[in-house]
Amino acid sequence: MKPLRARSVPPLRSLLRRESGATAVEFAMVLAVLIPIVFGLFEMGRALHMRNALDYLADRAARSLMVEYSHRVPAPGGDASALQATLLEDARNRVVGIQADGIMLSLVIDGDAIIVRLSYQAGLLIPFVPLHVREILLGSSRTLSLTAPEND
Repeated sequence: MKPLRARSVPPLRSLLRRESGATAVEFAMVLAVLIPIVFGLFEMGRALHMRNALDYLADRAARSLMVEYSHRVPAPGGDASALQATLLEDARNRVVGIQADGIMLSLVIDGDAIIVRLSYQAGLLIPFVPLHVREILLGSSRTLSLTAPEND
């Protein structure tokens, strides 16, 4: 019977020359870069969709202000809160693809123009973003002239 020998540890050089597991290491290195890029593209698509929804709502609010509610526009410096509430309710009823409760609308009457501003606080879904960067503010506005155009 042969005596049992203790296994010898291979020298460091032979360990450094081995290529077993190199593919797994390379895959992990590529994946560490690829996953944030894919999540970033996903979030950019979501942000673009939400911005387009806000643009649509701003267009609809401006059109409603010109066509349906032009008789309710207060004088400059007047109280526009009732009109603002009506436009906000109308915007929340028309919204598609974003949460209606998160939409904020403001009206600014500035001399001979009305500015309709819509904003939305959007949360990011990327899991590895720091908590203080998890929300972005999206906005859209339209400016309407209160004066009639001059005819030549």
